[in-house]
Amino acid sequence: MKFYHYNAEEFDALLSTAIRGKGDIGNNPRAYNRNISLFLEPLPLNVAEIFNNTHEFYRSGLTLIEHVVDSNAIELDILFTLTETPEKVALLYGSQKWYEGMPEELITANKKEIDDMEESKGYMGQGRLDMIKACRSIPKGIEKYFMKSAKLHEKFPEDKINQKYAANVPHLLIYPKGSIKVQSTKSITLI
Repeated sequence: MKFYHYNAEEFDALLSTAIRGKGDIGNNPRAYNRNISLFLEPLPLNVAEIFNNTHEFYRSGLTLIEHVVDSNAIELDILFTLTETPEKVALLYGSQKWYEGMPEELITANKKEIDDMEESKGYMGQGRLDMIKACRSIPKGIEKYFMKSAKLHEKFPEDKINQKYAANVPHLLIYPKGSIKVQSTKSITLI
């Protein structure tokens, strides 16, 4: 299975921020600075247009390096989280209620509901084979997910979806112990 990582710089291998020595590593193996984010499909070149060029990261004319990672380059016992799945988005914008000044116990309960769903679906786990199985369970259609994200941004501007790299778009967070070898790279320019 192939995965896709985007950056302004080209790399032979991907490293988490923590492995690059930036930020406090702490004791949490799933700390945000320990992850490498991977899309399940190539980024659509029209992603800036999808957001009417209002996205803070995805802008028309932006040149990025697409890094392709083969699943075989990922360690066998990898920790992973498949996030922003359709089920998570349905909870966040459907059955769950989020609002300014929300009591901490409700925030905790909503987050637990999401974590429980992700664990029950196999979206959070350990092991390359389980990771691939989880990723293959997500319907393809990255452009469709970005379009839905843009519509949610219009409906819920307070969530500032257009300031987030991959809000509401399924992507994989892996927590490697070292580097992840890149299979190939190419330059892309968003339209």
